[in-house]
Amino acid sequence: MMKRISPTMAAYALGISPQFVRCLLQDGQDWGVAYPSPNGFRNNYAIYPEKFKAYVGEKRYEEMMNAFAE
Repeated sequence: MMKRISPTMAAYALGISPQFVRCLLQDGQDWGVAYPSPNGFRNNYAIYPEKFKAYVGEKRYEEMMNAFAE
């Protein structure tokens, strides 16, 4: 099972800000989705690891995962 990817992690891999990643997800990227939280005040974000890995490439994906390893 792959580790959860946060917008901050995706931003690192893409070389952009986490806020821009959130905007991309709200606009409908195929590697993730933004959906409203139960209270309706914020969005939640889901990034699909396999699709994101295919989007950024295996090397960049592994660099990201190593940078954020626990």
